[in-house]
Amino acid sequence: MLVTGMVTLAAGLQLAAAVLVARVLRITGRSAAWLLIAIVALLMAVRRCIVLHRCLAHSDLFSPDLLAESVGLAISVLMLIGIARLGPFFISIVQSREALRDRTRAVQERMKKLNCLYGISRIVEQADISLDEMLQQIVNTIPASWQYPDIACACVVLGDMTIATSNCQNAPWILSSPIQVEGVSVGRVDVGYLEARPACDEGPFQREERNLLNVIAERIGHIVERRRMQSECATLQEQLNQAQKMEAVGQLAAGVAHDFNNLITLILAHTGQVRERIGQTPEVTAALEVVENAARQATEVTRSLMTFSSFVPASKEQLDLREVLRDSVRMLVRTLPASIELVAEACEQPQRVLADPTQLNQVVLNLAFNARDAMPQGGRLTLRVGSASTDDLRTLPDGLNACTDWVCLLVRDTGVGIPRDLVSRVFEPFFTTKPRGQGTGLGLPVVHGIIREHRGHIRVHSEPGAGTEFHVLLPTCVAAEPKTAAPVPVPPARVDDALVLLAEDNTPLRRIITSVLQNQGFRVVQAVDGEAVLAALSRHGSDLRVLILDVDLPRLSGRACLRRIRSAGCHTPAILIAASPDAQWNTHEDPDTQLLRKPFRMEELTGAACAALRPDRRSEAEVFV
Repeated sequence: MLVTGMVTLAAGLQLAAAVLVARVLRITGRSAAWLLIAIVALLMAVRRCIVLHRCLAHSDLFSPDLLAESVGLAISVLMLIGIARLGPFFISIVQSREALRDRTRAVQERMKKLNCLYGISRIVEQADISLDEMLQQIVNTIPASWQYPDIACACVVLGDMTIATSNCQNAPWILSSPIQVEGVSVGRVDVGYLEARPACDEGPFQREERNLLNVIAERIGHIVERRRMQSECATLQEQLNQAQKMEAVGQLAAGVAHDFNNLITLILAHTGQVRERIGQTPEVTAALEVVENAARQATEVTRSLMTFSSFVPASKEQLDLREVLRDSVRMLVRTLPASIELVAEACEQPQRVLADPTQLNQVVLNLAFNARDAMPQGGRLTLRVGSASTDDLRTLPDGLNACTDWVCLLVRDTGVGIPRDLVSRVFEPFFTTKPRGQGTGLGLPVVHGIIREHRGHIRVHSEPGAGTEFHVLLPTCVAAEPKTAAPVPVPPARVDDALVLLAEDNTPLRRIITSVLQNQGFRVVQAVDGEAVLAALSRHGSDLRVLILDVDLPRLSGRACLRRIRSAGCHTPAILIAASPDAQWNTHEDPDTQLLRKPFRMEELTGAACAALRPDRRSEAEVFV
């Protein structure tokens, strides 16, 4: 019985050893040493089972060797203990190796991710490439960071733009991530495999690759947002520069108007002198009238410059829009190229509006010049004045429907037209479809501002390749009685040595005004700047009867001098002469002062000076003595 128990125990130990070895094999893999140990343990267990079977089946005839079985039992115990002790050690080694392999793989994936992001950062740092080129380089960088780079392809879809690698095509496996700018999806990034691969987390893609793709999409979103901001900043800077240029043009126009009006005043003054000295010779009188008319037209030119620069408010009057069209056509005939056929049409009935003729001329010219630019190869430009059509009236805003009668100015060209998505933007300041350097984006906004100031409406209809139509709608007005021409001031009789202070820094103009005033009987004290004015008032204050001050004087302006004079309690009649059309003076607060704008006839100045004299009035200028 003892031997049988020993054999049974040894067989059980051998089987247990075989089971432990099998577990170790399952974890460590097909190791040759452990496989041999497992075979030995299994064979020893089989032998013990055979011996046990023979003992149980032939207990009287078979008697096993007690010593051999004791040795076998000892070997089984030692084998089980050895396997139980060494097995976990080898298992931990294998598990550590696998963990190291996993960590190495993770580090490699992280390195691939970092290399990809570093490559993208290097690409973004290039400031001299366009967004298309930048995205193309990013797309070419992406496949190398994936698990199977040899069969990987990438693609970026951004709006209507698609940028892809050279091998990009329909792939059986695709991984996508959206591109967002300010929380709005503007595109996506796609990575695909051209061949099927074993499935991982998402098809053949790993979770790390999904995270990497999300980071890439986020970086591209930041790139697009930054490029948009840079583009907007560049546009705003360009608009600012353009606005500064327009401001400079306005200042230049003001200076030109000032000098021009001084010159025109000189022309009118000397024309009057020539007329007085030569007499009423028909030929000379006709020639002088031509000179005066030219001077008046030059005055309108300066006023147009000031109006365009917003230095002078619109001066509205009742006029026939057909006359405005005729004046504009006369200018366009000389400025449009011969390749453009100009057609002007007007209805028979007068189309009266309350408007500034200079500004309406500007509207027609701006629209015509835009049409010219839209027809570089030539075409037809049609200008038409007539009653507004039903379609025109249907487009009027609600606030303008109260007016029942409207007149329409139509400007139509046969040019390239405007894309539909840009029609709504043509009146935006600084927006232009012309190439850089060929347009400021201010022509149509100026037109829109003028029409709005006249309580009118403008609509545009255009089709690419079919030309453009502008319909300018203005409210009509009831015809007023024709105004009689203002009579030319007749110089009063000579005055008796009334002392006048004349302050004018323009030497030729000061001389001719002095001569005219002296011929009228005035005694003239001259001053060339504001300090000379105050000094003359201190010397001649009690004798001065009239003050004639130019607004723009050196050292102290005529306006500032007059304010000092009035604040000191002096109410000597004064005449402010101004070369700038925007000059203003409140005659209600200072009824003793009148404003005379250049250019003027000398008869207007002497008439104003004589009218300022009051025989029953004593000057109060002695406060300066």
